[in-house]
Amino acid sequence: MCLKIKLNLMKREFLILLGICFLFTPLLVRAIDISDCSDLDTEGGTYYLTADIIDSGVDTCINISANDVTLSCQGYTIDGTDTSDTKGIYVYRDTQTTTNITLSGCILTDWAIGVETYNANGNTMDTITSEFNTQNGIRVQ
Repeated sequence: MCLKIKLNLMKREFLILLGICFLFTPLLVRAIDISDCSDLDTEGGTYYLTADIIDSGVDTCINISANDVTLSCQGYTIDGTDTSDTKGIYVYRDTQTTTNITLSGCILTDWAIGVETYNANGNTMDTITSEFNTQNGIRVQ
């Protein structure tokens, strides 16, 4: 009888733990591979650049519109075409916001501005190389 009660409790605890795991799975970090200019719009997402982006003709290559985002460029280059009013990586908010963006291992070349943040606070930039940009390598406003 004692063994049967203990097994029932263990089964119930297992089911509760399993339910909790399924409940919180959407909150886990999502790894997303990118190889071209993109809008990073997954809250809490972790993005990995998997190839160089060369001679991009867009105005903004990487637009980070979600908060709590990590972008690991893994040493790959995000390259523009020396065109005015362009940005390699852009984080913009209408009002002061703690965005908690992490950028790492990115090489930004040939933009007007390599990296720009506007009204975006609490960010981390680690091992960022921003060179041969016509206005600013990194601009924080």
